[in-house]
Amino acid sequence: MSQRILIILPLIMVACQDSQDHSRQMLLELQRNSSFEKEWFVSLMPAIEGLAEDQVQVLDSSENHSIKELTAHLFFWNERILRAFNEMEVSEYEEDNRVTFYSKLGWNELHARTDSLENAWEIALEQAGQDKLVQWEKEIMNMCLHRSYHTGQIVYIRKQNDWWKPSDGVR
Repeated sequence: MSQRILIILPLIMVACQDSQDHSRQMLLELQRNSSFEKEWFVSLMPAIEGLAEDQVQVLDSSENHSIKELTAHLFFWNERILRAFNEMEVSEYEEDNRVTFYSKLGWNELHARTDSLENAWEIALEQAGQDKLVQWEKEIMNMCLHRSYHTGQIVYIRKQNDWWKPSDGVR
């Protein structure tokens, strides 16, 4: 009996480790696919590449947001979530969500900070302990879905204005 336990125990440990690695890999895949990669859909960074300041501020006749506003909104929330994930102080947010769509930064700086933030998220996920990943899994998945939703809006704006080439799309 004790020999069977000694044989089964390492197998259980390997299975648990595979499960933990799978969780990390899944979250990293979500992060990469919604930030940098072009797999099933266009991700954020390719969607905002190659745009000039005047392009990102264009508004249509509806109440839709501009590309810069959408990017500012994503930066605002993704940075707050990363600060909380990294156990940094994050003040309670009591403003109207509409405020998050505006940034005083110029486009080039907002773009660069967004790129840095998305890279920081990837590093944070790679370095986080398993318990933390489990605790934050739902929040991270929702953040990635939120990023993808607004990225779709950005691509739509680009297509409406003929600023999108089919070669910029997914493989």
